[in-house]
Amino acid sequence: MKRIFVVAVLWAYALVAVAAGPAAVRKQVESSMLVTGTIDIAPDGGVRGFRLDKEEKLPPQVIQLARQALPEWRFEPVVINGVAAPVSARMSMRFVATRLVDKGYRLAINGAAFGQDALAPADRKPDGKTVEPDEMQPPTWPLTAYSISGIVYVLVRVGRDGKVEDVASEQVNLTVIGSEKTMRLGRKSLEDAALRAARRWTFKPPTVGEAADDPYWKVRVPVAFLFDEQRAARYGKWEAYVPGPRQPLPSWVEQQDVAVSPDALVDGELHQVGEGPRLLTPLG
Repeated sequence: MKRIFVVAVLWAYALVAVAAGPAAVRKQVESSMLVTGTIDIAPDGGVRGFRLDKEEKLPPQVIQLARQALPEWRFEPVVINGVAAPVSARMSMRFVATRLVDKGYRLAINGAAFGQDALAPADRKPDGKTVEPDEMQPPTWPLTAYSISGIVYVLVRVGRDGKVEDVASEQVNLTVIGSEKTMRLGRKSLEDAALRAARRWTFKPPTVGEAADDPYWKVRVPVAFLFDEQRAARYGKWEAYVPGPRQPLPSWVEQQDVAVSPDALVDGELHQVGEGPRLLTPLG
């Protein structure tokens, strides 16, 4: 999509937001950044160390907060063959800067997610122990939301044949500002498009390991509807962020699944529910 069109779209939505009043805009908009890296966890659940990806691209305030917060995190000890063991895991964190009423911003880590090992999905070789993607055709951008951009966080129930048994939307976050009605309709359009596509996806179920005999598996897939300008050089840049409400979820979603913050996940990647270390420290 050409830059001139994107600028026109964002300017149009800015006018709508201003019409709603500065206070309404401040309540909706946050600045957000997704940061990835690796974390080392001790047998007792403490943090032995961590590394941030492309640290040279990150703002100093983000690095400082990570260095202050992460050493204080506690995890549920990871048990391997009946023994608590040290592990290294892939991590992604959602940093959010919220404008304060008087002046300045409040910076916080609002969510975090952790992978089953220290390798990024692109570098990890399938081992048959987890759900793997098979055919995952991306959705078509809906005409009813051609000027809306955002990310739909989709939860998928995968059957033993690798086909999708059920889908649900956990949250829809937008990256443009509009009236409450415009954003509500935009979220619904993006959500419907993402769920239609997800119902046609197929996966490769686990064939070995503890999960191989499960009756079904649950995976999370963030589906991004972003303009080309928004995709370019995103890492280390603050982005407009309008978090949507968490949605009621179906009965096959358990309480521990809800505790995970979906918007800490990297869009375009598949995240199997239940895999990876479990963080015990509250965030936000």
